[in-house]
Order: sequence, then C-alpha cells, then structure tokens
Amino acid sequence: MPQKEFCPKSYQETPAGAQSSGAVHLRSGSDKRQFDFSFEPIRKNLFRVTFSSEDHPLPPFPSVTKPVTSLEDIHVSTEHGFQQKTIEVGDVVASVEWANTPVVSLSWKGTDKPLYRDLSLRSYVADASGIAHYTEHDRNDLHVGLGEKRAPMDLSGRHFQLSATDSFGYDVYNTDPLYKHIPLLIKASPAGCVAIFSTTHGRGTWSVGSEIDGLWGHFKVYRQDYGGLEQYLIVGKTLKDVVRSYAELVGHPILVPRWAYGYISGGYKYTMMDEPPAHQALMEFADKLKEHEIPCSGHQMSSGYSIAEVEPKVRNVFTWNKYRFPNPEEWIAKYHSRGIRLITNIKPFLLGSHPDFQKLIDGNGFFKNPETNEPGHLTASPPQRWVGWGYETDPEVWTKTLKSGEEQFWFGDTIMVGGVYEPGVNFAKIYLPRKANDQFDFGYVNMNEPYTYFASGQWVEVPSEWKKSIPLLARIGGAIPVGKSVHTRVPGDETPASVAVEELDDYRGVEIFPPRGSSHGQAFSTTWFEDDGISLKPSISQYTVTYSSTDEKVTIGFTRDQKSGFVPAWKELDIILHNGDERRVVSDIGKPVELDMSLRNFRFWNCCVLGCPAAAAIDLGLCDRCRQHFCALHASSPSHHCPWLENVDVPSPKLHDYGLRNDPHNDVGVAYMLIDELPGIPLLHKQPSVEELRRVYDDPVYVGRAVHDAESFCALNTNQDCTTILSDDGWEKSIKNEIAELLSQTNTTELVRIGTGLNNGVKCTFIPGKHIESDAIMGCAKYQAWLSFDNGEKWLVQIPHTGNRDVPSELVEYLVASEYATLRFLEPTKIPAPRAFTYRLASDPSNRVGVSYIIMEALPGRPFDANEASPSQKAQVLEQVAEIMLEIHKNPVPFAGSPVVDKGQIQISTLAKDPFVGLSTSGPFTTSLGYILTITGQYMDLIADGQLHHEHPLEAFLFYHYLHHNGAAIVAADMQGSFFLKHVDDKGNHLLVDEEFNVVGIVSWQFARTVPASEAFGPSYLTADLASMYSCNGSITDDDRLLANALRERGAFDLASYAERNDIMRRLHHGLGCGSTTSEVRCLLKGMVEAVSGEQIDDLDLWMESQWERCRRDSRWKAIHELCVEQHENRVALGNSGDLRAYD
Repeated sequence: MPQKEFCPKSYQETPAGAQSSGAVHLRSGSDKRQFDFSFEPIRKNLFRVTFSSEDHPLPPFPSVTKPVTSLEDIHVSTEHGFQQKTIEVGDVVASVEWANTPVVSLSWKGTDKPLYRDLSLRSYVADASGIAHYTEHDRNDLHVGLGEKRAPMDLSGRHFQLSATDSFGYDVYNTDPLYKHIPLLIKASPAGCVAIFSTTHGRGTWSVGSEIDGLWGHFKVYRQDYGGLEQYLIVGKTLKDVVRSYAELVGHPILVPRWAYGYISGGYKYTMMDEPPAHQALMEFADKLKEHEIPCSGHQMSSGYSIAEVEPKVRNVFTWNKYRFPNPEEWIAKYHSRGIRLITNIKPFLLGSHPDFQKLIDGNGFFKNPETNEPGHLTASPPQRWVGWGYETDPEVWTKTLKSGEEQFWFGDTIMVGGVYEPGVNFAKIYLPRKANDQFDFGYVNMNEPYTYFASGQWVEVPSEWKKSIPLLARIGGAIPVGKSVHTRVPGDETPASVAVEELDDYRGVEIFPPRGSSHGQAFSTTWFEDDGISLKPSISQYTVTYSSTDEKVTIGFTRDQKSGFVPAWKELDIILHNGDERRVVSDIGKPVELDMSLRNFRFWNCCVLGCPAAAAIDLGLCDRCRQHFCALHASSPSHHCPWLENVDVPSPKLHDYGLRNDPHNDVGVAYMLIDELPGIPLLHKQPSVEELRRVYDDPVYVGRAVHDAESFCALNTNQDCTTILSDDGWEKSIKNEIAELLSQTNTTELVRIGTGLNNGVKCTFIPGKHIESDAIMGCAKYQAWLSFDNGEKWLVQIPHTGNRDVPSELVEYLVASEYATLRFLEPTKIPAPRAFTYRLASDPSNRVGVSYIIMEALPGRPFDANEASPSQKAQVLEQVAEIMLEIHKNPVPFAGSPVVDKGQIQISTLAKDPFVGLSTSGPFTTSLGYILTITGQYMDLIADGQLHHEHPLEAFLFYHYLHHNGAAIVAADMQGSFFLKHVDDKGNHLLVDEEFNVVGIVSWQFARTVPASEAFGPSYLTADLASMYSCNGSITDDDRLLANALRERGAFDLASYAERNDIMRRLHHGLGCGSTTSEVRCLLKGMVEAVSGEQIDDLDLWMESQWERCRRDSRWKAIHELCVEQHENRVALGNSGDLRAYD
C-alpha cells in the first residue's frame, strides 16, 4: 500500500468530552477532513482509544464487543489543563494532550516515567484508506505477541505483516506474513507492562522499532490498511496481569480436550502415500507405536485423505480418497481400537471443483462462525512462559539473552526448563530468577541427578548430556500434580477411542519440593483444576495442596472443592517428596501420612491383626466386648484374643500360633492354627477339616439376637451355652453403663441454665430420657432427655451417642450441626418440624455442657407405625405426606448436600452421611449426575476395601457399578439445577401422629440432605414393601401409587410422575441390605437391574458375566476379584457347595 499520510491537527474538545469527567472526546480542526478522537477508561487497567472519520469508519465487525464500563469501586479523579486532561483511575495515571496531535501517556501513580506514550506530533495518522498509529519505542523493553508462531520471543527491532493467508511452511525468522496472527503487542519492562490491541480483522503491519527516521527518534508503528482505529490499552504490573485482562476482554479460550495433552502424532507424509496405500502405512505406524510402548492419544491426518484421486489432485474437504482409504469406517474403527483419535484437517473453504460445491450452496451447508460468551480457561495463563513471567522485578530477566526466550522457559508454575543446544556440550547454563517480595525465596532444586539445590538470582551450570537428558529445575515451594505414565481415559467417556483405552485416570500424585530444612513458618500452596476433559461446558473441581517443613518433617494440608459435581476416578493422593528427602510426612491435623493421603472412603479402623493391611469390616469387624477391630477374614479367626473371656468362667483354648493365606507374615503357605485341643494337647492344623473350619468361621445365632463373628469367637469351642454369657441382663447392663458414662460427661446444671435463659427466665428441670424400657426414645445415634419448665412446657435435649461403634468425633459433630441447620432451614416453611433453640459442639471451648447437644421443641404425638394402621388411616397419612412434599417443592436449592450454618446463614455443604455406612465426605454438588456418581463410587470403594458386603463382594460391586455406569440415564428426567430437602430416615416412625392420625410433627432429621427431584419425591422407605424387594417381586408398590394419586389430586403432576416412575433411588440407598442371604442379595440385584434397564432379567448369572468385561476396566476390580476368591475358598472349606460360583 502506498504511504499517503495525513496528520490531523488543531483538535478541540467536543461538548461530549467537556461533560464527561472520565473521558476525552476531541475533533480535529479541518472542515474537509475532520477526524474524531476519544479516550476513555473502561476498567481499572483497561482503556479504549478510537480515531475515525466519515471515510475512515471504525471496524464494522470488531473482534471485541465494547465492554460495559465498570469503575464503581475504583477511585477516579480528573484534572483539566490547557489542551490537556489527566485522569487517575486507581493506580494508573492517564494523560491526554492535544496541543498538536492527541498524545496519550500512561504511568503508575507517583512515578514520572510513562509506561506508554504516543509519538508527539505524529501519533494518529490517516494513511490512504487506513490509518497509522505511532508510539514511542524503548529498545531495552521486551515486546511479545502478534502471533502463534514467531521467533525469537522478543520481537523488538522486527517487522511483521498481519494478513489472513495460509502461510504454512513459513520461516519464523525470515518470512512474512505471520502464520497465525492477531494485532496484539505487549511491551514488558521492569516497571510494568502495557498491551496494545486493535479490534480490526483487516490487513496491516507492525513495525516494532524496525523503522528508523532520524527526525522522529525511536518509534514503533501499527499500520492498518482500511478504516479507523479502535484500540484497547491494557496496563499491568506483570505479564500475567495483562494476559488475564486481555482474556477478560476478548473471551477466554475454550478448554483443550484432556486427551490432547498426550502425544499426538502426525505428518503430511502418511495420508499422501499411494504405495503402500495410506491406510496400510498408518496401521504399520500404529504397530510401531505399540511395539515401542509409545502411548498415543491422537493422530493429525493432514490433508492427504481428502486429495482427489484424479487430476486435478486438489483438496476436496469432507470427502475421502478411496484408493488411499478403501474403507474409512473400518480403518477409523481400527485406530480407535488402539485408543488413537483422528484429527482431520479441514480447510475453511471449498474449491469450485468440489463435487458437492453447488449442493452445499443450495443446502446452506457452509461453516458459520458460532457466537458464544461462555469462558473457557479460568486464568488464561499459558503453560509455557517466559523466564521473567512473575519475576518482572528481577533486573537480569531484562537482559537480551533472556528476553529472546530461546534457551529456557517456565513450564507451569514450578518447572524451569533449560536445554543443551550444541553437540558435545554436557552442561546447560540456566538463570534462576529471584522473587522480590516480603517472603524469602528458597531457590530451586535440580530434578535430575545429582539433585543439587541452588539459590535464586544466579546463573548456574546444570549437568545435562547432549541428546540424553533435559535440564529441569523445580522451584522450591512448588508442586506438580502427576498421573499415570500411560494413555488413560476418564470414566463416562464412551467414545470409541476412549473405550479402547484400558487404563483409567485413577491415579494422582503430587510431587512437592519443600526446602531442605525449615520453611520458617512459611506455607506453600498449589491449586489445580480438573474436569472430564471432554465437555464443552465442563464441571470443574478444584484441589489445593499446602505444605510447610521443619528439619524433621513435612506437614501437608489438602482440600478439595467438588461442588461442581465432577468427581475424578482417582481416590487417593500420593504425596511424592523430592529424591533423597526422607523426612516424615504428616497431615496438618497431626496424623501420619505414609504413602499417600487417602481420599477414598475413610476407614473406621484398620484390622488390628499385626501385618494385616485390610480395613475393619463395618458390619462385623468390632467386638462389642473387647472393642478390637477386625477385617472380614480375621473377625472369626483365632487371632481374636478377647480379654473379656478372662473374666468369665469359660474354658477357652489357648492360641500358640496361626497363619492365614494372605498374611504377609505367614511363611507356611497355607492357613493354619496351633491351639490347645482341650484339655491341653497341642494340635497343628495344616489341612483344616470342614468341622475344624466350622469352629472358626460359623456365625452362630443365639437366643434373641445374632452376634458378630468377632464376638462369637469369644464363645466358640467352649462347650457352654452362650446365652448365659450374652444374656439380656448383660446387654442391658452394657447400655446402662454407656448412658451413665455419657451423663457423667454432661453438665446438666449448665443445660438447665441455658434452657432458662432461652425461655425468658422460666425455671426448668433436667429429666433423663428412657433408654431400656419398651417406651424408650433413644435411637442408635442419639440419646434424648428433657427440660421440663415450670410453666408446663417441655423441650427436648438431644445428645449424640455412638453405641458400640467408634465413630470419629468430627463426623458426629457434623451430624449435630447439620441437623440443627436443617431445622433452621425448615422454620419458615409449613413443614411440622420441631423448632431448634440452640446447639453446641463438644469441641467448642465455650461449650460448658461438655458434650454436643441440640435443644429443640418437643412435639406431641406418637411415631406412625404403618403395620398397625388400617388402610384408611395409612391413606390419610399419605395425603398429608403429599402436602408436605408440595411444601418441600416450594423451597428448592441450587446444590445437593446437607444444610449447615455458616456465618449465621443456612448454606448447603457436604453430605451428612450415616456413620454406620461410611466416613468419607462429599459434595456439595451442582448436578444430579455428580451426586449419583459420587455416591455409587464411594460404595464401590467401600466394597473393594472390604468394609461392606464382604460375603457378596461381586454382587455388591456389580450393583453399584451398574448404577454408576447408567448414572446419566437415571437422572435424565431430573429438574436440572434444583435440589430438594429429603428426610433420609423416612421409614414412617419419623412421622408423629395424634389419635386421629393427623401428622403433628416430623423428627429425626440428622441425616437430611438436599437431593435430586427423583429422590426427593420418588418412592421411599415409607411406601416400600421390603418383603417383596427381597423376594424378587418388588417394584412400585400400592402405597407408591396411593401417594402419586394424592399428588395428582393436588395438581402436582410432575411430582406424581416421580412418585411412581421407578424405585431406582430407593434401591440405590437401600443397597443389598445388611446380613442378607445369597438368594436375597441376588433378588435385590436383579430388581435394581430391571428397574434401571426396564427389561426383564431371566438369567442373572448370564447378565453378571456380561458385566465383567466392563468391570475389569475399573481400578477396583482387582480387589473385588481377590475378595471373591477369598470367599470362594472359605465356602469350599465349609462345604457350602450350594453357594459357590466360579471367579476367574
């Protein structure tokens, strides 16, 4: 384009500019060629500049929509002078002078030297049909930007064309135009950074100090071929600030798919081959990848697959060269079976010779640019960064060598990557930038041998042999999340290329780099984000590791935020110390961390048997007498020494030695035990007989109740009636002792004082509740007492107790806090829940009562018993339940979880779970899918860990695995984004009714949670027929239909559909029950599968076999297999031939 510059002058402020306090509006003096100029602040660090006229209009389709001005919380002041205006916006001072041409300068408040300044007398220029914009140029500053591909990194002194051409094969040093470009130029200096961004799509050039004109000094110039200028100036202290603000202006980039972070092969060569045909050559290439164990996530096909088979051999996009690829579908399937995705190369245009050119025109089939305002990346921080990124205050990073950016760079926040670039060189010279802030900079450590620690702020030589290693240094205080070193997939991604990948992304480690000694109280923190890697609108979860160190130990903290609903496949977080660091690792709550910090379902206890790594079984692993904890295998073994037997007159065999098949200390190789055969003859059981095994493994049922296996062994082989040992009197005495101990810890005088204060000074008396008698009100999780007031009122005092279970106090307290919050949540509703007056937790130092408690309103009525109610009475109660559901429906919340009180407000937090099922925390969730996947996943974890369903691990795992796999279909009909309060323990006795069967209250809200609509309004325990469920006949019951009809009569057709659609959620939470027989377990499994699939299952064994292949891809399958083998061997030994199945 010929240079035809015209420089408008004699600018005057327009009326709009005079009236605007924070902006400048000018117009040039020439009547024939008037130009308008404007400058206005948009954000605290973002400014907009325009320069236009009638024949130089602003870009008609700008790349950025002008953002709404947002300066409400920012200090803005202006100062007028003659042909000059100064605007302070936060920390930035902007000045506009127009004595000749408009000159904009930007600087930090309190400094004189500008960060940015237009070139005086020649700032904004009309140039033929376009414009030119001249700014001052500092040759010592770093200039970056403009395009995706350019070198060296510092663009200073160079010239670039900006043009929409397909300039592949370009030379980054010597050819133009840029391959992929955008008119963004960032100038970085120790004082700060300024970005200049033009919104036009038009052709132009950037001369970054490459032009020299002695009359004008050093300058850079942006030339635009057409139209006026719309330009944004972005100011920041660091490059990170500027890049983030730029992303907020133009839109965050979409997230890169997870698989794209793996190795992606490609090359124009392969698809261009005719001999051998491309499909054959590419399969040979895939074979080589497998042979050399190179994991490959995708292959870039280039254009050869679409080249026409006959002349002219041009690209016909959306077609296949059938000589090179005779059967594309078959070839694609083969590549997908290797776990390799195919990335096609589609040009954004069609040639007129394309066979379908006219067809596409007629059918409006050409691509159009979609518009979206949805953000992608959260921070817009590139993973590969200049060495001075975040270290702009270090003067060394501004030297020419480092500004070129060619020999070292940051990869993420932690790793500094260097290089050896000449043959025979064995050392890399790397600069280690230093932070300049209040905290001490601990330096770096070599990630390769010899693992040297280096101080920051110096050049170092790092051993790195040419072609054999890459010099990598880690920043002390950093952390690197890592996964498996093979190709993996995320659960839920059922695309062909993913299903073919065997390994799940179920491992996560974090390598940390603490100082060699103490961090002197300084804690280092790293946060990373994860999603499914495939969704266009992903649910993003956040994880943070924090650590500090002393000379003896490293203290770790870990938090996770999964309220988005995304729950990854990994359940354990390995903490990896740098090579040679052998300090103890402890959690920030004082517990030791051995190999990892477990996110899996936390264990009540590990098995107490020395050397056994298994979890204590939840359903049978605690001996009620000696309170030792055992896994399923050891619970009935001779390893259980119960000291309680020493206090009763029972002859007990003495154990000399024993060994179990999976015991790491067993050198015998088979299960054995060495005991006294009464009266005292030692007997070695190398091959136990059936009868001998029965003495160890049977689960006897004594008069009145079943006893746990661990407890039963206390009485086995005694030749004595155990009912005398485990009598009702002894049992009652045990409970009385427990409650006596609980009351001894309770300051009842303080409870009376609190009650009197809350009830306007009315005096009261503490009355202990009944806990043994037939009308006892104590449940398995809480003890209830009364405050009886002189005015006749009665309040309920609820104190948690755990019976014979050892439940962590943190979980007990969470249940108390959540129940109180739930009652507060219900207060403004019409639901007849008791009013909660106050609560305190045992861990609260200000709690003088000494135990956790809730004081609440005592409601009238008696628990509803559906078995004793007549059909009409039951129908009357269900009519009222329908009314309660309608009230619940009026109060939706955006998260699934349990209520808590946070700073006086009711919030939804993690699920309040039954402590007798599992201890892990989860939630809150924003999606129904995240909710169901987490619950089913945690049940699978418990089963694989041996904590639940130890007698039927295969059936149990298949039960929850099938629900997990079909989670999306199960919640498809749910109200997205809305969750509703659910009384989890809704067996009927939570309803209090009067003599006329009017519901006068609902109690026992300790496990309440907000859940998807299908669970909140679907079939529940209240309307269940458990006998039918256990006999393969259960599904929607008459009571379910009765409740649905009651909802329909009230116009709640949507809720009615939930009430009678299916009972999947009821089955999910009931699971396989506790103590179920094999036939009952199979009925429950069959019923669940039929409820989910909607199909009749005629052969359950055949169905189970069909699921094994999918289960084998689950990381927990190995543990399930081992549990199955264990149970199989036990059943063989016990002679239970009717209850055997083969486990391959």
